[in-house]
This record gives sequence, structure tokens and C-alpha cells, in this order.
Amino acid sequence: MSSRDLSMSSRTALHVALGLAFAAAVPACLFPSYTFTEPEPSGGGGATTTSTSSSPTTGTNSTSSGDGGSGVTTTTSTTSSTTTSTSTGTGSEDCTDGIDNDADGKIDCADPDCTAGYSCHNPVPVGWTGHYALADGTFAALPGNCPGSTYPNPFYTGYRSPNAAPPVCSTCSCGSTQGATCTIDKIHITNITCAEVQAGAANCYLPVAPVIDGACHNIGAPGGQKTCGPPDLASGTCPGGSQACNVSIYLDPPVAQGGACPPSPQAPTIAPFSWSNAARACLPTTEGKGCANDFACLPNTAAPFGAVCISKLGDNACPAGSGYTTKKVFYDLDPVDTRACTDCACGSPSGLACNTAITTYSDTACTSANATTDASMCNSYPNNPAVGSYKSVSTQFTGGACAASGGQAMGSVVPQNAVTFCCQ
Repeated sequence: MSSRDLSMSSRTALHVALGLAFAAAVPACLFPSYTFTEPEPSGGGGATTTSTSSSPTTGTNSTSSGDGGSGVTTTTSTTSSTTTSTSTGTGSEDCTDGIDNDADGKIDCADPDCTAGYSCHNPVPVGWTGHYALADGTFAALPGNCPGSTYPNPFYTGYRSPNAAPPVCSTCSCGSTQGATCTIDKIHITNITCAEVQAGAANCYLPVAPVIDGACHNIGAPGGQKTCGPPDLASGTCPGGSQACNVSIYLDPPVAQGGACPPSPQAPTIAPFSWSNAARACLPTTEGKGCANDFACLPNTAAPFGAVCISKLGDNACPAGSGYTTKKVFYDLDPVDTRACTDCACGSPSGLACNTAITTYSDTACTSANATTDASMCNSYPNNPAVGSYKSVSTQFTGGACAASGGQAMGSVVPQNAVTFCCQ
């Protein structure tokens, strides 16, 4: 034997179109131009006098004419004031065209014919658009169309009050430890008996650092040699001698190292997203006049279109002093939904232990076994045999539990492309 050692044993456009702003003129007192035709008196020649009032003046015109000794004299006084109205005299007032259709000197909302179905509304502030009839109700009650006779033009459909329950995360767990290794520091082939090893006697031994992989590995300790001791305690060496070399084998304690626990997959339950409210905004075809202070003459709204509103992209405060004070913010149909659960994870194995055994062979090919010894144990060799090879057998792990983590709810539903409506 070539050498022996001395041992004492031991982890995410809205497109705002049709933004109409109407400028309503403030009319003065409205008087049309009139033409008078007076018939000829009976018994005389015919005479006609015509007087037209068309300018902001006051005066008296007298015209006399006669035929056949008889005549008529007509005196007409006219007074007019400046007006911007246009009279068509058709007999039916259109309440949103800015024209005095029925020639009564009153336009649109100023005309009694429009009182029942129309009203005046504050002008649209700079930077906003309108006017719109707005229907805002439950998602299921969203009207399919705009009111055709009053506000027939679709402008916008939006949604508010999202329903987005937090995700329900599955419970995380960890599987058994995988990928750990079991090591033994040394195999000791020694020149003393197991009883002497257990008693702590000094010995001369051949140290082998084993590979615990179940494969055959060479040792190469010849048999029959009697050149191993006793040891020289003073120098701590084995100078040689007459004792048998391969009397017993003992193994150092096993040590479990490394490894990891596989986490369970995360399987969250995410409830479908929905909107509580939906809205539709519609435009009138035109806006009428006949209101003071540039107000607009608009058709009255009818349920479910319950308010006249103005609009602006983004989440905005209602403009001060505009008369539009009730704020509502709507969004696109599809939000950005980031609801999820954190992945499951496992900590490092705790309390992991292992055990293994070593079988030695008299040949170098692991075919002729001469002893199988558990880690931390000693086994005797009869007749000082050759120890030519070894391999590990029966490696097992115990313990090694891993603490699970993860499975926390995260994320939210984020509505997109806000649009503000301010309503009267």
C-alpha cells in the first residue's frame, strides 16, 4: 500500500367627432315688413295706396288719387326698428332654423309655437363641445339608437362604474426536494478492527473521497499486505510494519446538500369584468335661436335621454359659471385588465438529511463484492482482502420541507380614454 494516514477516529381613441358649436345671435324686437292694399270705395274710380315700412324711421306719408270726380285719400304712419329676422310667412314655425317661419316677428324659442317642445340652454364654453342629449343608465338599459326626431345624430357611447372583483388565488404548496446530493467526506480502509475503531484507537488507513453517484470507481488497495502499522504516535505517521492493511472499513457521516422544492402552479380565478353603467350621447341636427345671451334653442329631452350636456376629452372639472355642473366621466368599452396572482415559490429545503451505503469489491470492475457498509458505520474485512473498487448504493433523502410563498392577488382594471360630460 502506497500511503496510509494516521487517525484517532472520530432558493396596458376616443375620437370626438361632430363637435358642433353654434353661435346664437341675440335678436332685437322683431318686426317684419308689411304691405297694405286698400280697396276702392264703392261708387267711384279705383285707387290703391301702398305703404311699406322697411327702415328704422318714423314718418307720415299721404297719397291722393282720383278718377271721375271721386277719390280717396289715405294716410299711413309707420314705425320700424332694426331687426335681423327673416320672414317667410309659410305659417309653420321651425324652432331650430333661426328663421321667423310663420311671420309673427318671433324666432325659434322666442315664438310661442316653440314653448312646449323647446327651451334655451347655456352656450358651450371654449374648449368644450356640445350640445348633447345624454342617456346614462344601467348597461342593460343602454338605448340602441338616438331619438330620431330631436337628437338624431350619434356622437359617443361610453361606460362607467366598472365591476372588477379581485382575483381569487390558488393555495401555493411545495413538492418534495429534488436535485439534492448526498456526500461522504471519506471512506477509511483501516488496519484495525471495528471494535477498535469504535473505541477510538489509533490506526493506519487508506483515505478515499467517494463519489456518490451509483457508478463504479477504482480504489486499488491490494490484498494480503501486512505492512500497515502499528502507527508511530509520536510523529503521527504510519511508517510501515507487520500488521494487515485491510482489516475493516468505516465511512464518515453523510451530508445532504443543495436541492429545491418544485412549487405548485398558480391557477387564479378571475371573475369577468363588466360595467354597471353605459351612456349614449346624441346631437341635434341644428340649434335654434331666439334666446337671450347667446343661449341655444334646443329640443327638450325625453327619457332615457334626460339631460343636455357638454363634453371634453379627459377627466376634467366642469367649467365654472357655465351652467353645466353635473359631472360624469365615461370610458372605452375595453379597459386594461392586469388582475392576476403572484407566482408560487418555495424556500430552501429545511431539515434535509440523507443516507447511503458503499459496496466495495475485490476486483476493479465492481463484480466481486466483499462488503456493503452504511454511512457512519464500520464493517469488517475477513482475511485482509484486496479492495479494488466501490460504488454507492441505496441513497435516500428524508426531510427537506420547503416553505411556500406567493399566491397574492395583484393588478386592477384600468379604464381607458376618459371623456367628461357636464350636464345641466
